[in-house]
Amino acid sequence: MQGTTPKRVIIRAIGPELSQYGVPNPLVDPTLELHDGNGALIASNDNWQTTIIGGIITQDQVQDIQNSGHGPGDPMESAIIANLPAGNYTAIVRGVSSTTGVALVEVYDLGPDASSILGNISTRSFVQTGDNVMIGGFIVQGTTPKSVIIRAIGPELSQYGIPNPLADPILELHDGNGALIASNDNWQTTIIGG
Repeated sequence: MQGTTPKRVIIRAIGPELSQYGVPNPLVDPTLELHDGNGALIASNDNWQTTIIGGIITQDQVQDIQNSGHGPGDPMESAIIANLPAGNYTAIVRGVSSTTGVALVEVYDLGPDASSILGNISTRSFVQTGDNVMIGGFIVQGTTPKSVIIRAIGPELSQYGIPNPLADPILELHDGNGALIASNDNWQTTIIGG
């Protein structure tokens, strides 16, 4: 988060409702953790219709989540609403009882105040192939084009203690219909029209 005032966001961990979109092996019961820049756990949730009080969560959130317009579609999914001051944060999605599956973590800006912005989103996961490929998505709102930089980082992660970083990542950008609109392998080489 960047800015001079706290940014109000909702963070969601989605699993079961992915099956209606044809996503294979959705995570049946995702749990969500929110950590601050020092790695401290500041909020958590398992099943969004039950608030877990603690850390930055001081009161029941169920009604706020419903009123946000971003309430998850399945009671087994997780959500947290937080007012976050400037800084770095990490959202972690896990399967309850160490279960595995495909999950989606989302962050929505609930307070489009110009004095603070959601300045950067990074995703980290195991990268595989086919139905298990790593997908990071974003939505550009408004009526005018926006300039963004999208990076796929692999080897550089080893200097931060990440074991087995991806040796040669390839980045693809798809539109909302799934059509490939850009790709890149090795940032110093531009692929025109792809």
